[in-house]
Amino acid sequence: MPSALLSRKSLELAWKRVKLDRPRRCFVSHPYVFDWIDPDLEGWFRTIENELEQGYAPQDCLPCNRPKGNWMVRPGAILDLKDETVLNAILGSCYARTFDALRWSQGVCDLAYQLTGKNDEPEWIRSGFLVWREWREKSLSKLSPSIKFVLATDIAGFYENIDLNKLQSELGPLFSEPKQLHLLMKLLNRWAYASGKGIPQGYSASDILAKIYLSPVDQGLRNLGFVHLRYVDDIRIFCLDERQAKKALLQLTELLRYRGLVI
Repeated sequence: MPSALLSRKSLELAWKRVKLDRPRRCFVSHPYVFDWIDPDLEGWFRTIENELEQGYAPQDCLPCNRPKGNWMVRPGAILDLKDETVLNAILGSCYARTFDALRWSQGVCDLAYQLTGKNDEPEWIRSGFLVWREWREKSLSKLSPSIKFVLATDIAGFYENIDLNKLQSELGPLFSEPKQLHLLMKLLNRWAYASGKGIPQGYSASDILAKIYLSPVDQGLRNLGFVHLRYVDDIRIFCLDERQAKKALLQLTELLRYRGLVI
């Protein structure tokens, strides 16, 4: 029954988070989309609940190439609004556990899209200029006289190369209801860029999934004794000398390779 899988309250909060992503996060948004849905929001929620009861079938994810620097494009995505709402509701159901699992890294080494920890409020991540400024200021604060080298790199095609099987393994402990995780993976596999790889870019829910996926890399660097900061897939490792920087490059490459990623 839909009440056992996703409650009405979780769908209502998920819809507020859908609205909050526009226009600041989504790459494409129709200017009248909320005018179409909000007048009969009760009926719209009932439609989603009926589809959940019958076995929810997600729609395809439409590609949306967004320009970036050096004449390249970023592979964005356009999700069906019902799918996006269900995605938000599923991640909302495990948000408290996710926050507890990632609490150690938020604002410490993982700076972008920081989790607020507010389970029942639409604002579930911190983003924007203030967070970017924190990334810059914390990077500068690491440049003590003993730091002679900084390894600066990013991940090639990060979102579209996330391995869904590995992601599912990381997500498993965060869900108390296996059916919710099953539905989440059903959505993600339908939207995959290639078989079993990739999550849609341009949504706060995907940013949370990306954080979960890279958390073992943050933990690995920490366990190896490196001091680093990360802003999504941009990574800076602060090193005492050139030898340590080269070692950091090798160790980071190995940590990412296990995740199916390359610098």
